[in-house]
Order: sequence, then structure tokens, then C-alpha cells
Amino acid sequence: CMLWPAARAVFDEVCGANVKYKNLVYFFDGVHIEHGHMHEAANRFDPKRFFLKKNLPEPILNLPFGSHFFVDFVLKLKHVNPHVDKIRPFKRMIRWAFWNEFQFTVSSLFKLAKYFLNAIFVKDARRQFPVKRILKVLAESAIFPDLSESARRILNDERVHMVIFGHTHVYQYRQWGIGKEYFNTGTWTDITSLDIASLGKITKLTYVLIEYPEDGTKPRGRLKEWRGFHRIEEDVAVS
Repeated sequence: CMLWPAARAVFDEVCGANVKYKNLVYFFDGVHIEHGHMHEAANRFDPKRFFLKKNLPEPILNLPFGSHFFVDFVLKLKHVNPHVDKIRPFKRMIRWAFWNEFQFTVSSLFKLAKYFLNAIFVKDARRQFPVKRILKVLAESAIFPDLSESARRILNDERVHMVIFGHTHVYQYRQWGIGKEYFNTGTWTDITSLDIASLGKITKLTYVLIEYPEDGTKPRGRLKEWRGFHRIEEDVAVS
């Protein structure tokens, strides 16, 4: 969220335009667009309390549990295993890790338990997470969450015919009924798949294109993949 006016001013200057900022949802012509993090307990911001001020020298962002978890826990794991958060299915990776990196896996699980215990019992003015929130995070925990049900609930609104999310890093398309569509834009980073059908590294530069038909009807969306520029030759890397 671009919540600071100074940050918005810098961004506007770089873009050369006055950007219309939306803190959570961008809605137009029946199209509902948002990042998607608000539909997952771990990464949900408090929309009534974007900043923390109590017992602090200056206001700071009231970051969700997931942001602190990534900085304080996941980044430390990535120093040892840089791809730990980019492998799916995650359960299959855990099984592989138990067989091939047993010491690292067990150590990480103990550190994970310690992290959650500290989050529950250690008070910190910069991190204010009620026990109910942490329990909900544990109940909903998923490396690649599926937000299709959240999209379906939004599509129950007769004013909405298209929902576009990101956040999950997995591109997706779903349709319910007539003209009710959900798109997830996926991610532009490499994902390693352990599924036999798609074994190996996957790079899909997916995005959603919104088009307005010439007949003036409601806009339509298409899930597309950016191919970039085709290079017919390149130098061979030699040592």
C-alpha cells in the first residue's frame, strides 16, 4: 500500500502522471481488482489500523503476521536454501527434505515452533497479534493458498462479473455461472515443480488483459503469457 504522501509523490514523478491510489480494492465497470492478501489470515492488514503508534517514537506500518514471519524466519532459511519458498507442491518438498536434508528440516521445524511460541507469549509494541489471529493463521496456513472461494463470494455481488487477484503466485482461471470469472495473474518468478506432469523449473510470465468490446458491452478478461522478444541466436557461455 502506498500510504505515505511522499512515497506517492515520488512514484507519480517517476511515472509522469497522477496515479489514482486505492488502498485495498480497485473497482470499475464490474471488474474487482485487488492483490488478494486480505483474504488470507497470515497476510491480512487491519484496514482500520494501518499504523501503530502506541509506545513507539513514531508511527510504523502495522504489518500483518505473514510479513514479520517472512522477514524474521523465512529469510533466514533462504540463506541456507534459497528456493525453499519457491517449490511446490510444498508437502512433497517436505517429504523430500526429510529424506535428503534431515538435519536442516528438523532444525527448521523446531525453530518454527519456537517462533510461534514467541509470537504468542512475547509482547512487542511493533508486533501486536492476538492469540486468535495466530491460531487462525495456523489453521489457514498454506504456501500457495487458493483464493478461488474468496473470489466466488465477491462474484455473488450482482455488480461484479470479473475478479482479478495476485498474491498466490499460481496463475488460475475459474468460471461460475454465466459471465462470472476469476483470474489470478500468477507470478513472474521461477517456481520449481515436483509434480511428475510438470517436473522442473517453471517460468510463466502470466498477466490478465482487459478488453472493451466495440459493441460497448462489459469488459472481458483474458489470461495471457508474455513471451518477450524472440532471440534467434546468442553467445555460448564458455569458461
